Amino acid sequence: ADVVRPVAAPGAEPDAPDDSLVVLGLPKHISAKDIEKLLAAYAPGHKVLRVKPKPHTAVVQLASKEARDLALAALEGKGVVFKSHSLSFRAMWSAEEKLERHQQKRKAPFKTSEGADGDKRQRTAEEAVTPLHAVPYEEQLVRKADSIRDVLRELASRLIKAKSGGEWLSKPIAKANDGRVCELAPIVRAPVIREYRNKCEFTIGAGADGSPCVGFKLGQFKDGITAIGDPSGCSNVSREMKAVVRAVQQSVAESGLAPYVNTRGQMGGEGFWRQLLVRQNQKGDLLISIQVNPTGLSKEEVRTPVEAAASAAMAAANVKSAYMQTYAGVSSPPSDMPHTHLSGEREMSESLGGVRFRISPNDFFQVNTAAAEKLGEVLAGLVASVGSDLPLLDMCCGAGACNFTLPPPYSNIPSKTIMIVGLLRHFSRLLKSRRA
Repeated sequence: ADVVRPVAAPGAEPDAPDDSLVVLGLPKHISAKDIEKLLAAYAPGHKVLRVKPKPHTAVVQLASKEARDLALAALEGKGVVFKSHSLSFRAMWSAEEKLERHQQKRKAPFKTSEGADGDKRQRTAEEAVTPLHAVPYEEQLVRKADSIRDVLRELASRLIKAKSGGEWLSKPIAKANDGRVCELAPIVRAPVIREYRNKCEFTIGAGADGSPCVGFKLGQFKDGITAIGDPSGCSNVSREMKAVVRAVQQSVAESGLAPYVNTRGQMGGEGFWRQLLVRQNQKGDLLISIQVNPTGLSKEEVRTPVEAAASAAMAAANVKSAYMQTYAGVSSPPSDMPHTHLSGEREMSESLGGVRFRISPNDFFQVNTAAAEKLGEVLAGLVASVGSDLPLLDMCCGAGACNFTLPPPYSNIPSKTIMIVGLLRHFSRLLKSRRA
């Protein structure tokens, strides 16, 4: 393992103690006890005061700066390997080094991808929001099954270790399921794999060339990536939504008002246009809501350009409902922040499993309606097979859409009634949900 000793920077801040070292190259999930055992094996005799694990790294605080330096010296050149991961060690970054690393990240205008010729190129919106778009769907299903198996194994391991599995989970039971907490049923194919999203939130900002763009972020703001990518190549977005995006983008460009840009971190930013929300049902009806920053403008100055953009969207596609939302905060507004109705119908209707729902801008609904119906079919089969009179719990049930779609009496056993209990994190959301 290589040890890096940076030159000590003057005036180090308290959040970068000079008695700490950093372990790099670790697996994503690691415990503090694992790190303590690792240091005891490769750098014995050094008292560890605190370990702070993070994904792929860990910060270890020792008794003093001298103890840290001795530990680093003991680790140098030992080629430490942990769970097939080669590790490296270094002193904790000083405040000045942290600032420099952050500034270096912010210099990158956007993330890049490697083209067929090996050259670096600008990352596209398609790569940002659908990273598996170039992978055949059959292979995607295999990858998904493998990923879920790993999750089930990890869950079994943690439950057994914490002695929280109860009678239904033991080492022999997990071993019978190849180490998993339960048997994994076959992955169910989605009936629709293109243009399937019934809700998209498009950021209004600047493209890589600086011109107004309505689309998807190409990276995270904390990494200094603020460019917005054109969604026209995104296979999960419908043609009707893309038509709305083009119309609103043109209206933004003609308005003379700049897109919102966060220029001061937690202090906020400046600019008017922020986000475009588009929802679509299976009939092709659309609902839109345009979010803007009202700072420094009158109500009329806010509403007039938004109404113009909404009118352009209605002319471009089958938009039946138009809303606006004002928000002057730093990041995203609360999920229950109200929208102001501009024109058209106040709600959009959608059918799921033979049940009709009324949907407003803030309402939660499965983003792939056809896949949600398939999920309902699987759920109905599982409920019908239950051999107990105990109630079933639908955890985090939201508006209870899955329960609504189950056919009565929820069982193929005539003498039995199964009660479905939906558990909500916020009861007020149930009061706001509506079944038509």
